[in-house]
Order: sequence, then structure tokens, then C-alpha cells
Amino acid sequence: MLQHALFIALALLTLSEAAHLNLSGEKFDYFLLAQSCPQTSCWDLTENWQNSGSSCTSCNKLSDSWSLHGLWPNRYNGNHPSNCDDETRFRPNSVNEALKHEMSLKWRTYKSGFTNQRFWSYEWKKHGTCAAGVPETNSIKKYVSKALNLLDTYNMKTLLQKANIQPGGSYEYNAVFNAIRNVLGVEGRLGCVKNPKNGEQYLFEAYICLDKSFRPINCVSYAGFPGCKHNKKVVYPKTLKSCH
Repeated sequence: MLQHALFIALALLTLSEAAHLNLSGEKFDYFLLAQSCPQTSCWDLTENWQNSGSSCTSCNKLSDSWSLHGLWPNRYNGNHPSNCDDETRFRPNSVNEALKHEMSLKWRTYKSGFTNQRFWSYEWKKHGTCAAGVPETNSIKKYVSKALNLLDTYNMKTLLQKANIQPGGSYEYNAVFNAIRNVLGVEGRLGCVKNPKNGEQYLFEAYICLDKSFRPINCVSYAGFPGCKHNKKVVYPKTLKSCH
């Protein structure tokens, strides 16, 4: 009886390991590095566009640099794997305090009712669990560290400044779009949202595609992006000081 029980336990363990290996091998073609323009994110995610003409912002400690939305495994057909492992959860102790502090500065959410912890957990569960097939992102700590490192390397504020696209200006869509291509040598993607107060479109997010060695490549799909109207100017707001 004991031998039979041990056999069953071993079989279950083998199946569990096989399932985990299958999840870690979830197929995808490239990574999408998604960054958010901090001031637009504040107005949009808090639904506080009425303050877009103010000299201060309702969001506390708003970052001056672009913040990380996520690092997402993606496929060339426009689809992406998601929620690849229900067992590995992002918990408060999943990363050390130093890394968590860095996340609180660079990987923030301003969405009403969302804490940073909940946001990180969501991003890990939906996207991070599908990145385990790449050695540099096959654990929570490594995934987070790589995402933050890529944000520093390809931060959109610095990249746009190299093309003389400055916060506080209004630009033709092609000027902003071409800035990514001129600096990185590849095509990225832009996301815009409409300011309901004045009808103008504001720069909301930017996306850089990376191969599995984390080198920039052309983004080949427009699917799933909050697109910009190419015939309208794009407002790139500067980060305002907190009203608090």
C-alpha cells in the first residue's frame, strides 16, 4: 500500500513538473516594452481631465520621467499569451525592499482604486508568467529587474529629447513617430487618448518591440494599441507639480 501511494505521489509530481515546463515554454515571438507618459496617465486614469488646464496636478509625487506599464510577451500575429501560470503569485515579499522601492518610483499606477501592489500582481500574472521561457525573465525578481533595466535604457523622455520632442509641446504625429525610428533605427508604436475637455489628443503611451535578446526590432502590428489619429497634432504634456 505504501509503495502504491509513493508511486502515485511520484506520478503526480512528474505531471506537475511537466505542466510547469510546458508553461515555461509558452510560445511568443518578441517582447513589447510599454511606457506611460506620467501626466497624461494621471489625468486619464483618475478621470480628472477637468484639471488639465491647471498649473498643478492632483496626482501625488508624479514622476518626471516616463513610467513602466509593462513588459509583455507578444506574437507577430497580434495576439499575446496571458495568465500562463496560476501557481506563482506576486506577493509583497516576492522582491526585496530595494527593488520594491525602485518599482514604487518607476512602475506606478494612478488608476482609481488600484494600489501599486495590485498593479504589479496584475502585470505579473497576465504577462510575466508567460516570459519564463527566456532565462533573463524566468522568475519574478529577474522579470522585474529586466523590465526596470529596459525602462532605464529606453526611457521615452530621453529618447524623444534626442529628437527635440520636448514635454509641454504640441507636435505632428509623424514627428513623434519618426523620433523613435530616428533614434533607435526601428519603428515603435504610439498610444494617444482624447482630452474630453478640449478635444485634443494627448500622448499617452509608447511601445518598443524587442527580440528575445532584448534588442530593438520593428513593431509589425497595430493590433491592441490605443492608436493616435495621424492627421491631428499630439500634445505632449509636461509633468506638473503636485497640488497637495
